Amino acid sequence: MRSDTTVFHRTQVARAVITALCGTASLFIAQETLAQQSQQSLQRVEVTGSNIKRSDSETASPIQVVTRDQIERSGKQTISEVLQELSFNNNGSVPTTFGIGFAAGGSGVSMRGLGANATLVLINGRRVAPYGLADDGQRNFADLSSIPLELVDRVEVLKDGASAIYGSDALAGVVNIILRKEFNGFAASATAGVSRYGDAKNERATITGGMTRGDLSGFLNLEISHKDELRQTDRTGKRDFIGVADQTSRGYDVSTGLTQVRGYKLSPTSVSASPTGWARRVNGPFGTTASGAYTQLGGGACVPSRTPLAQVNGNPACLWSVFDYEDILPKEDKVNLFGRGSLRINADHEAYVEASVFNSKVNTHYTPTSVSGTWVNPAANTVVSNTNITMGPNHPDNPFPGSYSRLRYVTADLGGRNSEYNTTTARFLAGLKGTLATWDYDTGLLYTESQTKIDRHGYVRQSVLLPALDGTGPYGYYRLGVNAGLNSPALDAALSPDLNNKTKTSVTSLDFKASKELGKLPGGALGIAVGGEVRQEKLNSPPTPFTSNGDIIGLGYSAFNQSRNVSAVFTELVAPVTKTLELSAAARYDRYSDSDSVVTPKVGLKWQALNPLLLRASYAEGFRAPGAAESGNSSVSAFTSYVDPIRCPNGTPAPGAIRSQDCGAGQASVFSVGNHSIKPEKSKAVNFGFLLEPSRSFNVAVDFWQIQRKNEIVGADAQAVLNNPTGYPGATIVRDPGTALAGIPNSGTLLSVSAPYENGPKTTTNGIDLDLRFRQTDAMANGVRISGGMNLSFINRFRRTLPDGTTLNYAGTYGPTALSSSAGMPRTRGSFDLTAATGPLSVTGRINYVSGIRVIESREDPTCLASDSNGNDFNSVCRVPAFSTFDLFGSYKLNKNLELTGSVLNVFDRVAHFDPQASYATTFYNPSYSLSGVIGRYYQVGVKYRFQ
Repeated sequence: MRSDTTVFHRTQVARAVITALCGTASLFIAQETLAQQSQQSLQRVEVTGSNIKRSDSETASPIQVVTRDQIERSGKQTISEVLQELSFNNNGSVPTTFGIGFAAGGSGVSMRGLGANATLVLINGRRVAPYGLADDGQRNFADLSSIPLELVDRVEVLKDGASAIYGSDALAGVVNIILRKEFNGFAASATAGVSRYGDAKNERATITGGMTRGDLSGFLNLEISHKDELRQTDRTGKRDFIGVADQTSRGYDVSTGLTQVRGYKLSPTSVSASPTGWARRVNGPFGTTASGAYTQLGGGACVPSRTPLAQVNGNPACLWSVFDYEDILPKEDKVNLFGRGSLRINADHEAYVEASVFNSKVNTHYTPTSVSGTWVNPAANTVVSNTNITMGPNHPDNPFPGSYSRLRYVTADLGGRNSEYNTTTARFLAGLKGTLATWDYDTGLLYTESQTKIDRHGYVRQSVLLPALDGTGPYGYYRLGVNAGLNSPALDAALSPDLNNKTKTSVTSLDFKASKELGKLPGGALGIAVGGEVRQEKLNSPPTPFTSNGDIIGLGYSAFNQSRNVSAVFTELVAPVTKTLELSAAARYDRYSDSDSVVTPKVGLKWQALNPLLLRASYAEGFRAPGAAESGNSSVSAFTSYVDPIRCPNGTPAPGAIRSQDCGAGQASVFSVGNHSIKPEKSKAVNFGFLLEPSRSFNVAVDFWQIQRKNEIVGADAQAVLNNPTGYPGATIVRDPGTALAGIPNSGTLLSVSAPYENGPKTTTNGIDLDLRFRQTDAMANGVRISGGMNLSFINRFRRTLPDGTTLNYAGTYGPTALSSSAGMPRTRGSFDLTAATGPLSVTGRINYVSGIRVIESREDPTCLASDSNGNDFNSVCRVPAFSTFDLFGSYKLNKNLELTGSVLNVFDRVAHFDPQASYATTFYNPSYSLSGVIGRYYQVGVKYRFQ
């Protein structure tokens, strides 16, 4: 039996084991009477990270246990929200809120900041089908948003490498989501939430029913949830800078502070595209020689519903805000149906079956298309640039009749670029477990798949736009700005068709494992486990229509297709050599049909050095097989921010360069292609620490960890290639020759960087985890019991060695931006909670903390990635400060069947800190770490009813 955060009293069984608490595998030292107790009387359980059932649930590897009670007291409405708030989650996670990314609609965690594909996610100890879209078009991950919250019994997080037990992907650790195995009776619940502003509403309802009749038991669960969208404009004027596109009040000029305000005219020859439109006379179609100044289309009248005519640098312009089109939170609708049944065949054998169907609809919004954008044509492996796009000399909206005119225009008349991600996940498992001879066994046949249908709207086809601008197309001229209402429905449909495609991933596996006691050692039974698995993985993500030949303006390209077979065998030993010392070892052999075979070992040690003190250590090797985008028939293009060392040396723009384009805020295309010769990533992980229980009411665990990952699979890292082009012989840098700086060869504005995926960088990261838990063993005079705890993770170092030998430390910075989409890597994340309970009432307070982040690419490069109009760092220390919030949760049991709950998130209504770099400077706040400071104080109420 294992004690969790709500149970501290010691039963006979609890005294016989080292138990877990603090939501982590912390320590309860067995009393001296342990030696006299019969080992056969102890309950044996299986814990994450081991295939051997044991009476001692504490292993040599640290395990964090998030109990059902903790989940309920968090106030979160999805399991992805719960896990992304935990301290181990860091740079490279995938939040559902990032609606403009390659993997929009999905959600994943990144343990230790090593990326979502370095964390293995299991349901009841078995794999799940990955999400149909890959993070940055490369990294496949398990979508946490597809897992029903109501059915989660607990989450066990193995904070150690575990490829020797589970195979690929378990480099940083394992998240094992354990669902309920049985349910008797009937239960229903409902929750609803709303922000202090009356928006961002959410509703969730569940119903569960089950029974046991003799040897047969089963239950069904239905969970339905809805979340309203929250637009940027819903916060304009309400929460300081949130939702405010114009940040010139912070000392920025129009090219930096107006990042999300567009349509301005900096000078007669420099403008920003707008829904009203600008034009300038040029010498021919796509002409490079211009004359005169830009003139606003429509005779100076602004497109209706846009920001009125305004002055910027003394120039009148029809301004518009990007935030008019963007979300803070997407709209979500989810339905999940889950069923489980089991049949006890006899005293030794049990058959079981699990089946579930999940559907999720996520709607995202983004800005309209700028027709003068730059993007990639994968078919030709070239960059398409509309920088010099023109209107024909006879276009009725051309302010210079008889001449070609360079166009700066945003297609607001066609609507924003909006998308719907409709994901259906199915899972079926049939298994048999029990005891055969002296072996405990478990075998199962699993099939799980994930299909995502993507519908995109508001995107523009280049092949239709160009003839519609010069009048040679079948639909006549494409009218612009104030005259856009004259366009025919046929032209609009051809110019901006609905783009539909469907992805599908699946995993089919047959596994078997068995464990037994081989004999007796001085400390107890020698345990052994053996097993094997055969698995087929299929991933098919076709490209968005018309992107294969670069026909969709500004839309990145991503496609991959892979089918492979995997077979594995594994074994494990646990040897309690004395009553205070236990040794463990495991090994696994994995064979892939499309990659190298891999052998991964693991060893561990657990030593009860003193009566209140237990020491533990482990060494594990791990691997990650190349993903479909990395080794399959695949390619991907994306956009990234960069600092151009030629046009912006040492952070200072060269003469003729533009700070907003060349010194950190500009965007360039990055193009990566699959490499069939790519090797698996490999890792070595070391953990050692102690667990101390000086009294029955206090418990602390401290663990040092280090992970070294080599052969890292990376695509084109634009910043690394720009900094050292000779170190990347397979890379290609493309620049715009028309914007070359005077006297500097090959110095045009960066358009793209391309390279195949390759094995190269090596990362070494280390840090310390602290877990503490306390609880009053006896109630106070007023009957109140107090309990609480603290969970903290600190990243000491995150050092990456690049292929050219350069070593960079990213801990506490925004790098590597190629991995994180500029989410940043805070060095410290943690939480502290305190609960007071008396009778039917329980109240919990929780402090959430994220340390500050320096706004630099790495600790070796002090160049601030954001500066004001005078070239000064965005604040005196070029750092986004630490952020903390306080949450409150309460429950009251009216009777044994009925319970009321309520929570207030961000009680003190703290506002997120201004962040000029997060999400490539598109939001002014960091959605990965300070979202609650954007939404504001949030209220939730709920009711639960259960009858047995």
